[in-house]
Amino acid sequence: MSKDKPRCKESVQGEGCWRSRMCSRYAVKGGYCHQHHPDTVKKRAEARDSRFKAHWDRVRIRSDKQNALSDFVTAFRKYYAKRLYKDRRSMELAWEKYEDHE
Repeated sequence: MSKDKPRCKESVQGEGCWRSRMCSRYAVKGGYCHQHHPDTVKKRAEARDSRFKAHWDRVRIRSDKQNALSDFVTAFRKYYAKRLYKDRRSMELAWEKYEDHE
């Protein structure tokens, strides 16, 4: 390989935290290699962002379903408690029976 081919002009992370170096690949499009060309970087960013958005949409939907189920269960418990214990005394008696079994 000849040394007179132009190199990519993108600066990349080098050794250590604070050091950067020039990309070691040969320039192909507009002074950039395939990986660092602005069009390629933009396409990768769009793909990454769409995956990220899809993931969090799934998480949000799952969370909404769990919240809806939790609300339904709470409402059902209140409804069932009202139907089961129509007056306060029967509810207190049931609670005493429950405490006796513990």
